This record gives sequence, structure tokens and C-alpha cells, in this order.
Amino acid sequence: MGFIELLCIALGLSMDAFTVAICQGLRMPQMRYRQAAVVGIYFGAFQAIMLTIGWLMGVSFISYIESCDHWIAFVLLVFLGGKII
Repeated sequence: MGFIELLCIALGLSMDAFTVAICQGLRMPQMRYRQAAVVGIYFGAFQAIMLTIGWLMGVSFISYIESCDHWIAFVLLVFLGGKII
């Protein structure tokens, strides 16, 4: 995977976390800078932790699923598409 692909994935994940943080901030009755910083740190830390865990799991399982990874992706996308329809 090249730099451009990784950059696109990182931007997508950051937009997701940013949206959730904004919605959480809108729920707060009174916004304080300290609370906003804590919410941002929590969301950023959890995104980094989940991304690292996913990468470590992917690296450790690559030898087991490398031959059929495209079929796994196909089945997951068909399942999600079916649920959307």
C-alpha cells in the first residue's frame, strides 16, 4: 500500500473521529476548553489504539488469510451492501 492510500485512510478515520467529537461537544450543555481538550484527547487516543491493534492483528494473521483475503473482502462487502439495500 502506497503513501497516497494510507493518507486517504488516515483522512477518513480522522474525519470520522472529528464528527463524533463534534456531536459529543454539541451534547454538552456548557462548553469549556478543558472539557473539549479532554474529549479530543480521548477520541484521538482511542482511534490510535484501535488502529494499532488492527494493524498488529493484520500483520499477525496475514500468513493465514493471504490466499483468500479477496474472497473475505467480497463476502463482507456483499453482506454490507445487502443490509443497506
